[in-house]
Amino acid sequence: MPGGRDRAAVAAEAAKPPGGALRPDPAAGRPAGRGAGSGVPRPLPAQPRARARGRSRVGDPQAVSLALGLTSDVFALRVLLEDSGEMFRVTGCRSEMTVRELKEELDLIAGIPFNLQRLQYLDQGILMDNATLKFHDVVPGGIISLRIWHYDGWTELVLAAVEGDSSKVFSCFFKWILYFMNQL
Repeated sequence: MPGGRDRAAVAAEAAKPPGGALRPDPAAGRPAGRGAGSGVPRPLPAQPRARARGRSRVGDPQAVSLALGLTSDVFALRVLLEDSGEMFRVTGCRSEMTVRELKEELDLIAGIPFNLQRLQYLDQGILMDNATLKFHDVVPGGIISLRIWHYDGWTELVLAAVEGDSSKVFSCFFKWILYFMNQL
């Protein structure tokens, strides 16, 4: 064969996985000995990492912005529910997103109505609904504190739901109904 390489060497090279991973020799089961037919895994030379095969990033806005050399302003935030210690991850945040939009996302993720949420970031006080995340210097991956307004027993209801105690949830619900019935 031209170049001094035989067919077995070319076939062995073609069977190598990328990235220098170990793979058992495909010729396992052949007579023992050193070389291609030994059946012993052997290290392969490291190769530069390429984009993962089979994972298309077509239509991915982050991939498009990276390809164009633009920085992506879409990021994720963590939100800590102070009353229970639960941590929620909010994806798709933008620096121009308003606090009200963030609260609407949290309404869906945490199940707490947006009008009962108090958000704080870095001890700056309560974040106002019409302000943007950029205005408050919120950074990607930052932790925002979420507290519940103490209004008509909502905090007690949320904590009962977090505990998974249905009897406490029903108790809170009935207290709320009795409260409003007495107001009539």
